[in-house]
Amino acid sequence: MNTNSKLLELYTPKWPSLIENGQSIKGPVPTNPMLLSFDDEDFSQADKRIMICGQETWGWGEFGSSIEDCMAGYNSFFIDGEFYDGYGVSAFWKTFRFFESQFAGIFEGQKIQFIWQNLSKIGRNDGETGVTDEIRSLEREYFAVFREEMKILNPNIVIFLTGPDRDHDIKFHFPDADFQQAGDEPNLRRSAFVSSVDLPSATLRLYHPSYFGAWTEEYRDEAVSQIIKKENKTLHPTAGNAPV
Repeated sequence: MNTNSKLLELYTPKWPSLIENGQSIKGPVPTNPMLLSFDDEDFSQADKRIMICGQETWGWGEFGSSIEDCMAGYNSFFIDGEFYDGYGVSAFWKTFRFFESQFAGIFEGQKIQFIWQNLSKIGRNDGETGVTDEIRSLEREYFAVFREEMKILNPNIVIFLTGPDRDHDIKFHFPDADFQQAGDEPNLRRSAFVSSVDLPSATLRLYHPSYFGAWTEEYRDEAVSQIIKKENKTLHPTAGNAPV
């Protein structure tokens, strides 16, 4: 079974209850869930899969569309590059493109599949950012698919651009998640590796890019360095004991 078929199989049984209960929310109303979809051939041939995860969508269509339309929307937007007006100035997408460029250079010659993901699959459809308690409860009760998506996609590297105030959402999806010091940075709010049996070793949580005061060149470069060190240690577990 290919990746898209597995994702469809994951989403389908949850859909009726999600739609029924989501339609009862009067305001702010939810968006459609962000359902993932890829070019199956490219995905299956990737040497590395790198997931970059934001908080939630800023609008994503009127709630109640079909699974097929939602998956097609992700494919058009992210895979085919049919981006919205303002994409070029978005702090999140600027940071996403930075990591794309860095990893493309570091893993030159390898096929890389980048994955855009959001920690909250359902946003609010009123032009505002954030997730209300009611929308968060809707997702948690009727559409908690994030961890299962992770198992299907099996990324090598995960970067949560979600900030420390959303760590409770990470813990919801990965109850065993443990936040650990990244390199020499003792402040776990600033950056932290996230350890879970359902996450790759190279999983790093950073500030959200809208926190402009934090996102210096030094901060970005250190994040890349820590991820690569962790990834190399995963691939070569005895490398740290080798002579230099």
